[in-house]
Amino acid sequence: MAKYDHRSPADLRVEEIPACLLHLIRDKKLACASVNQTACAFRFLSRRVLGRPETGFDIPMAKGPERLPQILSREDVARLIRSARTLRARMLLSPRRLAALRSW
Repeated sequence: MAKYDHRSPADLRVEEIPACLLHLIRDKKLACASVNQTACAFRFLSRRVLGRPETGFDIPMAKGPERLPQILSREDVARLIRSARTLRARMLLSPRRLAALRSW
């Protein structure tokens, strides 16, 4: 934040913090987790180190895109089982074994 605004974080006003975080997302292309870590660090700095009151300082956490799990096709599953080199590995990957484990 000091690099973005070219001054000490202690001199930043509460209204300027979202602009800094938006700069990290848009211009620096940081991941949501990195931006959240920066927001939490600034929250800690202002509340614990600088002793500023909590009023007027509420930054929502950034949310990343939700991704659906990739589902393998039947052919992919069959190829995976066939590629197992040992009988034990094939047994661990077989659908019957998985079904038996689920019911156990």
